[in-house]
Order: sequence, then structure tokens, then C-alpha cells
Amino acid sequence: MPIPEEYKSLQTLIESIRKNTFIEGYHATDAECLGIALARYFRGNGLQILKTTYSALEDVNFHTANLKIAEMISSLESRDPNGQHDHERGGGQ
Repeated sequence: MPIPEEYKSLQTLIESIRKNTFIEGYHATDAECLGIALARYFRGNGLQILKTTYSALEDVNFHTANLKIAEMISSLESRDPNGQHDHERGGGQ
């Protein structure tokens, strides 16, 4: 399926990340490249990344999957009301 004209700049971003981020010879998927773009855009803020994922899945009517993501969002918001996320504390999940 061809990429709509209004999304061509997104394809350009994907190609740039693929070329400049991964080792030579490895062909990263579009999903990997977009994941890196989102992580960098939101400066590693997992909550914002989850909210973006939620919106994307909502757009394609993945309602069951979104219930789980909504729970994750709610859990992160309730345990982290000041927006300090695990990576900022130096820890992980």
C-alpha cells in the first residue's frame, strides 16, 4: 500500500533513523525506527509513549488491547503523580 503524501516526511524520518542509528548491514523495521523516534521525542517518558500507543491502537479499533494499556497508564499515573519515571530515578521495571 503506498504511503499517503502527508506521511512522506515520516518515511524520511524512518529512513534517517535506520541509516544513522543501527549498525551497517542490519535492516531495522519501520516499527523499530518509529519506536526510537518516539522514545527520543518524549525524552524517554514511558507514560507519554504508552499514551501515544493507546491513541494509535484506538485509531485502528484495537479496543481489547487498549484496555490493558489503559490499565498500565492508570497504574503509572497513580504511582508516579509527579511525573518522575523509572529511568529518571535510575531504576527499571
